[in-house]
Amino acid sequence: MMDYFGACIGTLKANILILFKYKKNLVSELIMFTGVYLAILILNDSSSVTKFYNASAIQGPILLLIGYMFWAFSDMALSSTANWISTDAKMGLLEPKVQSILPYPVQSFLLLLISILETIFILLVVVLISIFADKISWAQVPFIFLSVVILLPSVIGMFGMGLVFGGYAVKEKSLGNFVNLFAGALIIFSNTFIVGLPKIIYIIPFTSGVDFTSNLYVSGKADLGLLSINLFINTIWLIVGLIFFNYSLKKERTVGSFDTF
Repeated sequence: MMDYFGACIGTLKANILILFKYKKNLVSELIMFTGVYLAILILNDSSSVTKFYNASAIQGPILLLIGYMFWAFSDMALSSTANWISTDAKMGLLEPKVQSILPYPVQSFLLLLISILETIFILLVVVLISIFADKISWAQVPFIFLSVVILLPSVIGMFGMGLVFGGYAVKEKSLGNFVNLFAGALIIFSNTFIVGLPKIIYIIPFTSGVDFTSNLYVSGKADLGLLSINLFINTIWLIVGLIFFNYSLKKERTVGSFDTF
C-alpha cells in the first residue's frame, strides 16, 4: 500500500516539474483558451442565454463564463487523456508504463490532476480579463470557483470518454487531429453558449452540469434531479471508459504488436 501511495506521489511530483519545465505549452494553452473566451464574448450578446435561464441582463456574462468553464475543463480532460495514450502507444512507451505498480488509467488520472491545475491558472487569467472588461464583478468570483468544484464530476466523465478514444489509440497508435477536432466541435454542438437544445445532449458529460450551475446561480436553488443526471452520466462514462480501455489493452497485449516496440 505504501509503495502504491509513494508511486502516486512520485508521479505527481514528476508531472508538476514537467508542467513548469514546458512553459511554452502553458502559454499556448493560455492563448488558445483565452482567445476562445474572447470570441464567445464578442460573438454572443448573451440575450438568448439570459432569456433561457430567466436571468437579468447583468447576469448574462457570467452565464457565458459558466458555459465556457465547463467546456474548457472538459476539452482539457478529453484531449489530454486521449492524446497522452496515443503518444505513448505511438512512441512505444505504453508497454513499459503498463508494467508499473500503478494501473495505466491511474497514471493518466494523475496527469489529469496536473492539467486541472493548469486550467485553473488559465481560468484565473480569464476571470481577470472579465473583471477589467467590466463583464463580471469581484462579488461574482466566489461563485465562479464554486463552479470549478461543481464541474469536477464532468471532468471525470470526460476523462472516461478520453479513455474510450485512448482504447482506439492502443490499436491504431495515432488518432491524428480527430480528438482535438471533436473536442472543439463540442463548443458548437453543446449548450456552452447555444441554449434550448434537446435534452439528448445530456449524454455529453458536461452539458447537464452547465444547466445545473447556471440555474443555481440565477435562482439560488439546486436542481437535485439535474444534479443526479449529471452524476449518473459521468459515472457511466467513467465505467465505460475504464472497461473499453482495459479491454483494448488486454486485446492488444494478446494479439497486438506490443513486442515490436
